[in-house]
Amino acid sequence: MKFARYRRINCMDGRPLAWKIEPMRLQMLLVLLPLLACTTSTAGGEPSPAAGAPAESADAGAPAEGAPAEPVARPSYCTAAKSGLVDLTKTPAGPYFVHHPTSVGTSEAPTILFIPGGRGTRDTATVTFDEWLSRGKTLGAYRVVMPYADDGDLTDEGERTIAVLDEVVACYGSKLGVVHLGGTSNGGRAAYALMLEHPDRFATLLGAPGLFSSATDATLTAALPGKAVFNAAGALDSGWRTQVEATNKPLVGLGLDSAYAALPGQGHVLDEKADQEVFFSFWAAHAVSTPQQ
Repeated sequence: MKFARYRRINCMDGRPLAWKIEPMRLQMLLVLLPLLACTTSTAGGEPSPAAGAPAESADAGAPAEGAPAEPVARPSYCTAAKSGLVDLTKTPAGPYFVHHPTSVGTSEAPTILFIPGGRGTRDTATVTFDEWLSRGKTLGAYRVVMPYADDGDLTDEGERTIAVLDEVVACYGSKLGVVHLGGTSNGGRAAYALMLEHPDRFATLLGAPGLFSSATDATLTAALPGKAVFNAAGALDSGWRTQVEATNKPLVGLGLDSAYAALPGQGHVLDEKADQEVFFSFWAAHAVSTPQQ
């Protein structure tokens, strides 16, 4: 069998340049090429991997260990964080007000869940925000959430209040899960009751004023260890002040982290002279993490 002959071609200085095929029996060469290609196949007939190609891992496509988890999508009802006191009425847990942080990132701020007094109507909620929170110098470092009752009495809507909290945290986040619970008057009563029912959800408890309607020592010691409590009342609010003092004393006696303050010159409803920063100072001093359920 004869193959094509090769002729060597040299450069002008005599160095080899290339090899050139002279096609004598080109047909025979074309027949042999497929046979030569077969020698690269494996014994099973499957083509072997290309030289240098990485072998596929059994876990190909799986996320690497330690890789960050995919971000959780926000619920479709969430709205953009806007400035001012935002009234949310069309979400599953609404209605409620939310005041977003202005001095820190929206997902980096701790949350304050504050329950208004009276029956917790919309009007009462706006007055509560104005007279208890709006002038706080560090308001912008927090997200304030204030549920209100569209119809009925907010103090009967404890589970919806928790749903409001869940909704806000799902939409905007909360720094390390930190949530402070507070309220005033009947809203203070509601906040104290909510703390006993869901102590794992909150870092602190504040009433201005607020009190426990009924609670045994066993209930208090089960719910409040590690929770700071701030019991405040207007110095001129004689009806509530004595009850708030009476609420604080057994908490201290049980070794719990509880404090009482009479707000100078203030009655049951705070006025424009009230020092709202006393509340924010309490929250700043107890910026601890609590798990979200």
